[in-house]
Amino acid sequence: MTSLSEAAEAVAPAAANALLDLPLLGTPVSWVDKLLSDLGTPAAVSETVELVLLAVGLYFLIRWLLGQVTPWLAGILIGPAVALVVGVRAALLLPDLAVARAARLTRTRPPSVVYAYGHMVLDVSDRLQVAVRGGFPGIERLSRWSGKVALAAIVAAALFWNSTYCSGSVARDSCTSPATQWTASVKTMFDKDDS
Repeated sequence: MTSLSEAAEAVAPAAANALLDLPLLGTPVSWVDKLLSDLGTPAAVSETVELVLLAVGLYFLIRWLLGQVTPWLAGILIGPAVALVVGVRAALLLPDLAVARAARLTRTRPPSVVYAYGHMVLDVSDRLQVAVRGGFPGIERLSRWSGKVALAAIVAAALFWNSTYCSGSVARDSCTSPATQWTASVKTMFDKDDS
């Protein structure tokens, strides 16, 4: 069996580490990548460690955002959201008011469509207020599912990233998806260890 440093020299990476291309996350991954390469870690092991650290870090970040930040933010936004609904309702009732005042000045009855419009605006705005007052605090229930939602979001993001990684590449034939890069790197490392 070979040592880690010999395996690191024997395993030539099939392509650059795809994790380094991630927006916002590429820089921290590059720090870990440099640290692991300075320790003589094989590329496949480095990429696996980086992937695991990234996934675990994102999992806990998303859980914290869904469990703590989102309910707090929803509580803050209830008042402004209700005020926005009230303001839009007042603005939408201005034409109703103008027609009703004009009808009153001419001592005629406004058309029934004006009454229907006013009732519709009031009904929709009342339902929106109920939804805002009930829905925003209901976001707190999301914290019970934050782990499952975080896991699903990470898996979905990883699948999307893997499938679209080569879509912007000029030379699509020479581009290799991150999952293929990683599996080839791991396979090469294990093939070298067996010989």
